[in-house]
Amino acid sequence: MTRPSVTVVITAYNHAAYIEQAIQSSFKQTDGNYGLEVIVVNDSSTDDTLKVIKRLQKKYKFKLLSTEKNSGPSVARNLGIQAADSKYISFLDGDDYLLPNKVVAQLGALEPNPNVAVCYTDCLVLRDGQMEKKPLSRLWPPAQGQIYTHLLLRNCIASHAVLMKTSVAKRYLFDESLRGPEDYDCWLRIAHDQHDFLYIDKPLVVYRRGPRSLSSPSQKIFDSILRVLDKNQDLVRTPQQRKNLNYHRSVILQNKAGIDLHRFKPSGLNFLLEASSLTALPRYKTIGLGLMRRNFWFGALCYNILDIRSHWRAKWHNRNQEVNDI
Repeated sequence: MTRPSVTVVITAYNHAAYIEQAIQSSFKQTDGNYGLEVIVVNDSSTDDTLKVIKRLQKKYKFKLLSTEKNSGPSVARNLGIQAADSKYISFLDGDDYLLPNKVVAQLGALEPNPNVAVCYTDCLVLRDGQMEKKPLSRLWPPAQGQIYTHLLLRNCIASHAVLMKTSVAKRYLFDESLRGPEDYDCWLRIAHDQHDFLYIDKPLVVYRRGPRSLSSPSQKIFDSILRVLDKNQDLVRTPQQRKNLNYHRSVILQNKAGIDLHRFKPSGLNFLLEASSLTALPRYKTIGLGLMRRNFWFGALCYNILDIRSHWRAKWHNRNQEVNDI
């Protein structure tokens, strides 16, 4: 039996402060029992990212690719996928990093299970320099096996937590028109075609989040997620799949509504009305919706007050829960 080989594709855009840690964490994955290939794709960074990468090339052996212009993670990852010469492939954004033994653990899970296309792990979240106590699985409950129905409800897979067959990655390239949920779209397409997913219940990667993160809430991100869900409207087959899709769409519309209503924009009312047609809203949002139908400005003010109150109640509940878990 030939040794399994792994390619780590690192994509970087203006990650000069973090790219060294990302590259170092990739090369720390090898234990000598498998071949490791690292491909770094510089997505036309405008800071010192390329300078740092070229300095690191003197210490580490990796392939450097570059985009002709800043094109987003999908284009950069696809460049790496097409250049990969391995059995398995892993993805890593230039501001995140892998924990030791991530690849070894996933190879140990994948090799005995040739029918599995994608293996993913739990993930730690580093927010504004502070490691959160709860791993990602506490926020996005994972699933394994045939997970299309589960994925319609939420994206439970961080892109750099994945180790997948390179042949599958080459078949299901990232949608280059998406920025933000391109990984979610990819997992949905793979899962819809009934490929098996495997989950390792251990955090083996670190996901760095900050105000400038691509995944930070914004109308553009929410619009992109809605595009992904729209692509699945004609693919769902069971009542549960339709229910999950409608619920997820409603949540995104509620998020869009919240952004606009905090700015007292009437479009927020339309988003909330559409959300309410898909699933039942929380009680305070139903109250706010009813008031806005009578008087938008007064209703929007009440909605915002109730929304802030709900936010702080949830935050207080989570804090008390953390204390009880200690």
